[in-house]
Amino acid sequence: MTWLSAKEPAQVLCASERMVQLAAQQNRYQSRYVKGQGQGGKQLRIALESLPEEAQARYRGEKPPHEDILQYTGKQREKADAKAWAVEQYHQSNLSPAEFVSWFNASNPPEDAISESKLAKASCSAGRRNTRKKTLPP
Repeated sequence: MTWLSAKEPAQVLCASERMVQLAAQQNRYQSRYVKGQGQGGKQLRIALESLPEEAQARYRGEKPPHEDILQYTGKQREKADAKAWAVEQYHQSNLSPAEFVSWFNASNPPEDAISESKLAKASCSAGRRNTRKKTLPP
């Protein structure tokens, strides 16, 4: 069994360390405490094998298992394609998240509006994180 600090599952799950710690306390992940520096000389460890398959694949640097796209309706696939397009536009935009959201929402119909948190979540689930401050395009 491979034991990870709370930070490592947080990265592959696109979540905070605190969320991972709470999930472990709720027995959603197999966990144990080991001696170390920290709270009372204990450190939380999470079993890699208890994480979702997609997170395990990300940790190993593998491609996550493919979902059968045909299980989704056409409308759901269109929505996913639109999200992927927005994330790709963001990564090519040279804008900060706040600037991109502002530009995107001004350039698209209200029903397609996004927020910084939705952009971050979509970027993370696409396997990309981008927290650098960027500059506005000409």
